[in-house]
Amino acid sequence: MRLVADVAVANSTDNTVSVLLGEGAFQTQMNYTVGTSASSVMSHDFNNDNKLDLAAANVADNTVSVLLDKEDGTSVCYITEDVPIPTV
Repeated sequence: MRLVADVAVANSTDNTVSVLLGEGAFQTQMNYTVGTSASSVMSHDFNNDNKLDLAAANVADNTVSVLLDKEDGTSVCYITEDVPIPTV
């Protein structure tokens, strides 16, 4: 699991999550497409591989985008999967 200070931000206007990796100073911002109107983002190891993944709540289409960390030792890449949220 990475032990550096990284930042992830939900961008509701362009339906992305921005990730800035911290290695003493932040590296170039990487944007990942998520569902419509991402309003928040959280980190957790969702697939138990000892790497922090991200989840973004998308309010306009009632989905959660799960971005799985595919770190290869030199960079981080995320795979996005939109999961519908059932309405009650």
